Amino acid sequence: MSRPYEKGKLCEWELIKILRLSGFVCIRSPGSGRGKRTWYPDVVAVRSGRAIFIEVKCFSDDRHVPIPLEKFKRMIWLSKHAGVRFFICVKYEDIGSFRCVDLNSYDSVGEKYVMYRREKILSGRDPKDLEA
Repeated sequence: MSRPYEKGKLCEWELIKILRLSGFVCIRSPGSGRGKRTWYPDVVAVRSGRAIFIEVKCFSDDRHVPIPLEKFKRMIWLSKHAGVRFFICVKYEDIGSFRCVDLNSYDSVGEKYVMYRREKILSGRDPKDLEA
């Protein structure tokens, strides 16, 4: 198992633990972003009969959050067709906690990536406060 995959998996489980303590039922999608043909959110969380999709990122530095444009388009499609809100939840090691922003609150779209600035991520919600 590759190091980045293992780090991402541990980060996803850490977020799931926080969400479960807040009353969510969670499902993790193993290898969610690894296939070229299919793609699923990292985590599906349900509370009070309403679901949310979550893309999870963890960084040891203070970079902005890039999402590959094709993946972003699939995330938008999935959110629209499932009728479910989609969040990007990020943990920066220097902060030590997760912050979450709505998928549509990106800062810029380039040829290959959709960018979420670190400042926007840091001003996002605590995962315990997410609403479907």
